[in-house]
Amino acid sequence: YRANDDSLPQGLELYTAPWSLLSPQGPFKPLRADFGGLISLNGYLLSTAPKTYHANTHSEKQLQLSLLWRSIQSVPVDYTVFVHVLDEQGRLLAQADGLPTNGSYPTTRWRAGEWIVDEHDITLPDAMPAGSYSISFGLYRRDTMERLALTGEAGQDRGTAVSLEPVHLRD
Repeated sequence: YRANDDSLPQGLELYTAPWSLLSPQGPFKPLRADFGGLISLNGYLLSTAPKTYHANTHSEKQLQLSLLWRSIQSVPVDYTVFVHVLDEQGRLLAQADGLPTNGSYPTTRWRAGEWIVDEHDITLPDAMPAGSYSISFGLYRRDTMERLALTGEAGQDRGTAVSLEPVHLRD
């Protein structure tokens, strides 16, 4: 879906790419962040109950984070999304890095005004206990490892990662 204003029309199904329809489970939680005047984040969905996947007798617990991006203007570089799971002391326990939409629709193809739903699965360590954890994410250039800065009014630097409110994970 493409729109030319700042509001996301209600009741519409969103496309990550012309060939891939997504129907998010429930409404996105609003969250606005501007990355370098190129890309804005407008909402997210986070499954806080880890899903267990079984493959070849190996099971793993995963969280799923869905991000609602909007391209502010054409993006000249392919950015990679990072998602970090941190404990209460700020130690990195799990992470997932990848191109938006699993590489099927890189940021260099995004057009101004376009909405993109982007899903990331984060594999959690087997021994990760129940507790409160922070989730943070952002964008970086894979070739230079330089993160795209969050900007505020008049381009003020606001750091390089969006942090969600702490979430409580159960076993």
